[in-house]
Amino acid sequence: MAVLLELETLPTQGAVSLRIDYSFNIKVTAHQAQRQVDRWLLNEVSYLMGAGEPMLVVAHQVVWRVPVYLSTPDLGQLGPLAQVQVTVDNGMLEISTQLKTEIWQQAEKWLKTLPPYHPYKSVLPEYHDSQMSAAPRLMVTEQGEVVPRRVKAA
Repeated sequence: MAVLLELETLPTQGAVSLRIDYSFNIKVTAHQAQRQVDRWLLNEVSYLMGAGEPMLVVAHQVVWRVPVYLSTPDLGQLGPLAQVQVTVDNGMLEISTQLKTEIWQQAEKWLKTLPPYHPYKSVLPEYHDSQMSAAPRLMVTEQGEVVPRRVKAA
């Protein structure tokens, strides 16, 4: 687990002595925060986006900072697009319409740079089982029965 300390006053040069005496209670785990962000992305933004590995950020408020990634079927995970913060004491997501817009804008930038997607038209030979017969064609009648589908003669 990575921890980021956000300090407002720190010299830019020379010797630094840092003593940390900061107490807080983590009630929401990194995994829970990641799942909450995943759920929000799926329900509110896009099913092609997901949450990455959270980082604990210790500042005036202690939060999990969760990166948001775009994923495509052929290229996998792309990004990060933005970050969503989740408070460690109550699990509240710090989200806004501005954040949602930022995520969409970053996703559009990524998508403009990607090559076109070309799905396979058929099953690749290495995955084709020549011993397997075709599945029967079925249809559901108006009465709800499943029956073999008749093929019209040409």
